[in-house]
Amino acid sequence: MQVNVDFPQSIFEKKMTLEVPVFQRQYAWTQERQWEPLWEDIAYKFTHYLSEENRPGHFLGAIILAHVDTASTHVQKGQIIDGQQRLITMQIFISAFGDFCREQGILALAAECEKYTRNTGWGVDKETRFKVYPKKPDREQFEDVIFSESKAEIERKHRSKPRPLIIEAYLFFYSQISEFFKISEEAREKSIENRLEKCFNAISRGLQVVTIDLNKEDDPQVIYESLNARGEPLSFADLIRNDIFLRIRGDREELYERYWEPLEEKLLPKGKMDQFMYCYLTSKMGIYIPKRVKRMYYEYKNWIGGRDSLETEIKAIHRSGGYFHDLIEPQRGKQFYKIAVFLKLSGIEAVYPFLLAVMEQHFDEEKETQKKETQKKETQERISTIIESYLIRRHICRQDSRGYNRLFVELTRKLRSGFSTDRIADQIAEFFLGKEGSSNEWPSDAKFKEAWIATPMDMLKYLEYILKMLNESYRSSMSEESDRDRKLTREYILPQQWIDRKLTREHILPQQWIDHWPLPNGENGLSEEERADATEKRNAALHTIGNLTILTQELNASVSNGPWKGKKGKKEAICKQSILPINTYFQDIEEWNEEQIAIRSEKLFQKALELWPRG
Repeated sequence: MQVNVDFPQSIFEKKMTLEVPVFQRQYAWTQERQWEPLWEDIAYKFTHYLSEENRPGHFLGAIILAHVDTASTHVQKGQIIDGQQRLITMQIFISAFGDFCREQGILALAAECEKYTRNTGWGVDKETRFKVYPKKPDREQFEDVIFSESKAEIERKHRSKPRPLIIEAYLFFYSQISEFFKISEEAREKSIENRLEKCFNAISRGLQVVTIDLNKEDDPQVIYESLNARGEPLSFADLIRNDIFLRIRGDREELYERYWEPLEEKLLPKGKMDQFMYCYLTSKMGIYIPKRVKRMYYEYKNWIGGRDSLETEIKAIHRSGGYFHDLIEPQRGKQFYKIAVFLKLSGIEAVYPFLLAVMEQHFDEEKETQKKETQKKETQERISTIIESYLIRRHICRQDSRGYNRLFVELTRKLRSGFSTDRIADQIAEFFLGKEGSSNEWPSDAKFKEAWIATPMDMLKYLEYILKMLNESYRSSMSEESDRDRKLTREYILPQQWIDRKLTREHILPQQWIDHWPLPNGENGLSEEERADATEKRNAALHTIGNLTILTQELNASVSNGPWKGKKGKKEAICKQSILPINTYFQDIEEWNEEQIAIRSEKLFQKALELWPRG
């Protein structure tokens, strides 16, 4: 590693092309955050050179370069490990300065600027004619900036707004340069040519950067991390991407565009790239990893060392990323749609690494040893039901969820060590059935029923999902009435339109019940001692599952808290207003009280056993 303090002149005058690696970010500097401060620094040096003050050079930052072996020696090549945003911006500025010189008729100085932005002569091709060669998405507009040779031509090519950032940067700097060189009263004795020459010297020799040239044995990632320890940290996904593509010696761009870029297009806008890489690593390693970037990256480096080829590694990440996208954005027809819907609505993320391992090891579409499509679907639906049952039962029994990360990592490890494709659903069920104690157990039917019947559920996190699934079970029952001998199917799958639809929870017996809902003995529920028992029992039943439903529209407060019977009663409002099958139950109910709540709780429990069986 060699460290030098360089002027832009010494960097850009070489017959050399500095490439921006495909895995680096696109050009992202903006006016307020970067262009204006940079212009202030440059204008500051312009002023010193125009007044002929002897001041030290102005430091613009550091860049890290790695040498690239090339077959031809006509144009050297280097790779920009860090500092690509700064170098591209300097190229844009020099081009704007040169075009301003050309506009003023100072053609010799404009030609001198071109030497800092273009390679010419023997051995130069379409790529190596650039001093700095940006990523593919930035190249067209960058080429316009370097080769158009006038502000008017740039504006002609880029009339529509919003313009690319590179074009906006050029127009900003051109405008600032033009404003700076307006001949003021104090400067009339100096020609524009003289002033431009002095400012050109300020650009080429008054600005400084620290250049770090890496040797072959240097680790670019380690050096980058050390230098940026106090800057904006790289994400876990950034670190892995950089590590992979820095190790590739072949066609980085082809691999990046084919495998990595589509993955980022799917996951980056959703802010899920880091989560995916964490799930991928956990899925592969089968160990619990604290969610700290440095620790995760350390584990990744230890795991990946000496494993498959880089191309195999990138393909595996790409394929797994597609599976992950299907899990976080459920679409009917995709693998594990049913459990993916539940995980999205519940916010439980601990299951994702396990599902990635299942999909890769037992349902990878590229592998030849695949089940028939029907058998594959049935197995996936059963796995979904097992996992959902485990999580729903524990939630209703108010059991702790904090150990789920370690639990599903343990399951992933067992899966990797020898689950068979033919018995995978049974083996997953056996794993959960083998857990004991409230921290990990799969609650029995007896425990599940006790909690289901008696526990207040109106504040449960998953209540809306539970009620939606119960509603779908009523829909399935209605469709099967013509075939009494068939068992009620377990495979209730929410229609796509219900996934994100917000429904209204409703207490059938209202929370404000005293005015219109007398106790079973006909008295009002008040706080006097003689009625306290009945009041307490009613309040206990009020929040249980038998008294809860979902509606497509919220009821008017007067109806919601009003009496059960009558033309404007609650029963009529629910039956008329709601198209949901779960509410057809109330059509034949003449009185709604504690007894009816208990009956409905029991009926709903029977459906819950079918929805979320144990085993």
